[in-house]
Amino acid sequence: MEELKDIKELMIITEYSFYMLVALIAFLLTLLVLAIKKFYRRKKRGLNLKEFARKELSSINLQNSKECAYTLSSLLPILEIDEKEYEDLLESLKKYKYKKEVIPLSQTEKEKIEELRVKYGV
Repeated sequence: MEELKDIKELMIITEYSFYMLVALIAFLLTLLVLAIKKFYRRKKRGLNLKEFARKELSSINLQNSKECAYTLSSLLPILEIDEKEYEDLLESLKKYKYKKEVIPLSQTEKEKIEELRVKYGV
């Protein structure tokens, strides 16, 4: 038995798997909290965009037809009007865009814009 003295005592091995598990859970919880915050911010921001679009709709100057056409083109997707009305308005406003000199808005376009204003409570 004297010959077996070269066997050493048991060594304590530091186990890090528990700490890695805790770190992984903390990381996943942080990602979950950030995703939830982003979702609520996006939802809140969407409502603010609609309010912004309504304010812009009320402040459109109908005397400047080119500016009116460009502003309406950017506001119509935000206002979420039905597809047919959207296409009709874009098509009717096309003649006021992309030109150096434009004619004033016709009475029918002015009436359509006023209908939009009434529809969205502006």
